[in-house]
Amino acid sequence: MPGKVSHSYAFRGSEKHLIGKTIGDMFNEIAETYPDNDAIVSIHQGKRYTYRELQKELDRVAKGFIALGLKKGDRLAIWATNLAEWIITQFATAKAGIIRFTPRSCRSCGRRS
Repeated sequence: MPGKVSHSYAFRGSEKHLIGKTIGDMFNEIAETYPDNDAIVSIHQGKRYTYRELQKELDRVAKGFIALGLKKGDRLAIWATNLAEWIITQFATAKAGIIRFTPRSCRSCGRRS
């Protein structure tokens, strides 16, 4: 096949290359290395997750998104304050291949930057 591409990016300008792993893969490696370390501590919610607990929750939520019919490449908007659930959604969508985004605030609609 002429012009075969081995990477989806062009790399220039640093001696350290990109990792080449997904966010989900990186999270799993960290969870395996530090399973009993704190991953999330949300004092105002009274919630605490170790990496082991968070990994289990991320997999559960990612499977839930898929069960709802979301698939790789779909987009999911989340509007939330600083909550543990926001972090869970961020990583679970990455694991499922879903594109998570935060909608623009209507408070800034009509304003010019």
